[in-house]
Amino acid sequence: DRRRPEALLDEALADLPDEPQFAFDRIDCLLDGSLVARDATDATRAIERARAAEALLPKLAYPSTVLELRVDMDLAAAYDEANQFPAAVAMFERAHSQLVALGRENTEAAGGLYNNWGLTLHLMGQTLKAEELLRKSVRISSADGTDKNVSPMRFANLSRTLLDLEQNAEAARDADLAYARARALGDELVVNQSLLMRARAYRNLGDFARARRIVDEAESRSRRAGAAPILSAAVAYERAMLKRARGEAGAALADADEAVAIAERGTDVVALAPFLLRRAELELAVMG
Repeated sequence: DRRRPEALLDEALADLPDEPQFAFDRIDCLLDGSLVARDATDATRAIERARAAEALLPKLAYPSTVLELRVDMDLAAAYDEANQFPAAVAMFERAHSQLVALGRENTEAAGGLYNNWGLTLHLMGQTLKAEELLRKSVRISSADGTDKNVSPMRFANLSRTLLDLEQNAEAARDADLAYARARALGDELVVNQSLLMRARAYRNLGDFARARRIVDEAESRSRRAGAAPILSAAVAYERAMLKRARGEAGAALADADEAVAIAERGTDVVALAPFLLRRAELELAVMG
């Protein structure tokens, strides 16, 4: 229900006087509103609300570094949603400085920051920096000497980066962990993501039979009602790469064409771009 949260937010802000003693409450409402906008994929409004919250910080009777940290992290998330990655990184860096100043750089809050920061850097092509931050994120959650408290998403994010660095054995291990835990928790998003990473990792390791079984499972899940088109596109592309690895060039190109066609039916240009690039790279590799 997208309308109800917006109505509640408007009601809350209307009830709060625009006076210094209510600045904290207005900031809190605006940050909640930024999250509501992000959930509705309204990145522009998410940024506007987070920046409005930031503008109220000087009005606080008692400045709060913890609240400033929350504002910066919410701004980073909003910029991420808008694909404004340099702006997001600037906010992550500022938030990290605040964590260090508070002595909280090894807390779970810091782990979440490192995870999101690493993802953004990965999208910007700064894979080695991303790996460093994502490893920190996992390390913080495994401070008890085990990895039972590491979220499936963090394992999946690290696996994706390791695949780009061609560290396939470790990537397969992390993707397997992400898959098993996500299934146990019923986290469909991570299950789908980890399946694709597992398929890629085992393909790269030369275990084509296992990769094929994983692709078949991912394809079955992509056909379910409500599955995101981007998942179907990703499955088609992974199927193409598996056929290429087996020497089936013509079939590989046909599947890559299907992946692009599926992605083109969506509205996310950022999501479409990688499929176009991969299709071109595959054609260059096949045609020699």
